[in-house]
Amino acid sequence: MKPYLEARNTETGESFRAEGRREGPVGHFVVEVTFPSAGSWEWAIVPAPFEGTALPALQVLPAAVQQAGPETAPVNLPQPESGRSVLRRAGLALLLSAAGVGAYTWRGRRTAAQERA
Repeated sequence: MKPYLEARNTETGESFRAEGRREGPVGHFVVEVTFPSAGSWEWAIVPAPFEGTALPALQVLPAAVQQAGPETAPVNLPQPESGRSVLRRAGLALLLSAAGVGAYTWRGRRTAAQERA
């Protein structure tokens, strides 16, 4: 997987792309971005070769107006669900369902055995 961030200024059409890098646990990537100009930016996170996720437009202020310094904390973005995580959830749901059916069946057999005794 080669994730990247792509952005386009809706007023000027200016665009850029920033490559992500692996950091932390498996499947976790980080991208550092400095928008080249002020304005309204449409942007998306693309976990290539998969389809990207468009995020709400950002209003980027001119550098002189920004209050934050370099110590500003990074923004944590929502992570799109991968096909693998969807399959994990489906597998877990199936496993829990099977455990529930097994417990119900075992309880029914135990009750029938107690009635015969």
